[in-house]
Amino acid sequence: MEVITVVEGKIPQSKRKTFETSYADLRYEPMPTGLVETTLLRENNNSGIYRIQGRWESQEAVEIMRKKETPKAIELFQKLGVSPKLAIYEIADTFDKDILAQSLEKC
Repeated sequence: MEVITVVEGKIPQSKRKTFETSYADLRYEPMPTGLVETTLLRENNNSGIYRIQGRWESQEAVEIMRKKETPKAIELFQKLGVSPKLAIYEIADTFDKDILAQSLEKC
């Protein structure tokens, strides 16, 4: 079962550009085995709250990666002196616009 990891922290105003650039630079590094995609989220109220969301093939893939290294998402926050919060969620259900359209056609 796929899982979502969410790493969240508050980045000071003076370090936000550095944080965003550091995240963007991750695209030049190999992705950990089992990581399907990652997204940087920024609250739109200028609070400095950032979330890095990762979609993983399985909880096992996350555990294997964590045994080998500190997750990159956590490192990005820590390098700027921020202690992030981590949460892991199982994906209980999902749909996209194509699935929704197919469902509506059946009604």
